[in-house]
Amino acid sequence: MPNNSKFATIRVRSAPSPTGRPHIGTAYNALFNYAFARKHGGRFILRIEDTDRTRYVPEAEVEIFEALRWLGLEPDESPENGGEYGPYRQSERLEIYKKYAQELINTGAAYYCFCSKERLEEVRQKCSQEKQPPMYDSHCRKLDPREAKDRAKGGESYVIRLKVPQEGVTRFTDLVRGEIAVENRCIDDQVLLKSDGFPTYHLANVVDDHLMEISHIIRGEEWLPSVPKHILLYNAFGWKPPIYAHTPLLRGKDKSKLGKRHGALPALDYREQGFLPKAVLNYLAQLGWTHPEEKDLFDLSEMIKKFELADINTTAPVFDAEKLTWLNGKWIRSLSTERLAEKVKMWLEYKPTSRHPEEAVATEGSQGDSSPPKADQNDGKTTDLLGLVPLIQKRMKTLADFEPMTDFFFGAPEINSELLTQKGQTKEGIKKMLETAMEIINQIGVGDRDQLESKFRAKAAENSWKMGELCMAVRVAITGKTVSPPLFESLAILEKSEVLKRLRTAVEYL
Repeated sequence: MPNNSKFATIRVRSAPSPTGRPHIGTAYNALFNYAFARKHGGRFILRIEDTDRTRYVPEAEVEIFEALRWLGLEPDESPENGGEYGPYRQSERLEIYKKYAQELINTGAAYYCFCSKERLEEVRQKCSQEKQPPMYDSHCRKLDPREAKDRAKGGESYVIRLKVPQEGVTRFTDLVRGEIAVENRCIDDQVLLKSDGFPTYHLANVVDDHLMEISHIIRGEEWLPSVPKHILLYNAFGWKPPIYAHTPLLRGKDKSKLGKRHGALPALDYREQGFLPKAVLNYLAQLGWTHPEEKDLFDLSEMIKKFELADINTTAPVFDAEKLTWLNGKWIRSLSTERLAEKVKMWLEYKPTSRHPEEAVATEGSQGDSSPPKADQNDGKTTDLLGLVPLIQKRMKTLADFEPMTDFFFGAPEINSELLTQKGQTKEGIKKMLETAMEIINQIGVGDRDQLESKFRAKAAENSWKMGELCMAVRVAITGKTVSPPLFESLAILEKSEVLKRLRTAVEYL
């Protein structure tokens, strides 16, 4: 059991509520908890706060586990991993909360409240009319404790409220925001145990943090108003409070609380859209903390070495989806070809709507399929990701860019007459360019990039064509695009027979 000599070991927790898909803000605060624990050789705990049964979504809990796993923020103790301080779901700890709520009743630190919903609504309306904060008027606080106990035992519906001191000041120190003081008269006699036997956030949070020996609570600034209530609860139990550090709230560009309208997505949607976990963590770290050397690019291990709670920013950061995408592109370009190929392969295998090019087999009529539908048509050859990745790595911002940038490798494109017939060119002129390209490729193949380019340049000069016009005609015929990976390298990967086949199709079309 915990005691007041605790905190010899750093223990922090992430405590999301599974009421919907885990937001990127869940990952944001989990990151700071994880980094702090690892920096000091402590423990990172995942606790599921699922006492709001009206909004509980079972799938959301599963996604919380998966999101932290994807980001590499694996907890040391959790509902999945277990631990000596479990259970780690609040819905499995109801008897514990009832026990401690009753303990507060017995010591006189809490009281039974029998007020109906109608009476409580009248109190709220009165506060509103008098332009006062909505606070309970302590009506049942005046009841004789023995009478209240008899009424509760008799089956009358009740809640248990904390008996907040009506005078004095509650003070605490936040490692990020400094000394904070709140007058007790401004603190409501908060409900601790609801009429259905479930605890409120306040009771469950304090009891769990104490019993799980949480040393530091690192969470969003939106929870700051709860701290005085929690300090009073710790005092009522005679327990030592943890140390607090409140991170700045993520905001959109309009400075309001971050939401979907600002481009923020559920955490796992970033995986589906082809973001790298390192890039997401890198960006989230920058939102609430500045690297001592003001680096843009750093991984989690480096953050752990440099991170201090006192260095967390107090200014609310603006979440910028475009900057995250830019940073993800930098991470992609920092990878070796082999590592990026692995990442692309993993993403293609994960993405539910795509088929991995090394596993799928296409049919002849699949030209309109937008996702890589097959290994390759080139004489049964399996396209090697290691060959494709270097062609597009500098242009990629997310792993999802791989598909639209390389789809022509996995199936011949549909002929686009508008793209094929360039401005200022005739069909006959383009046809001659393509036939000339076929002659060159028939003679020397596509394996020697420099020789192929040299021949193209010579033929362009011979026919008074611009090199760019000749290459564009071939590019559109081969890829169906005006912008593509480097042309001659692409021809080499497609191989001679497939290149000639596509050029011939374009010529026949013209």
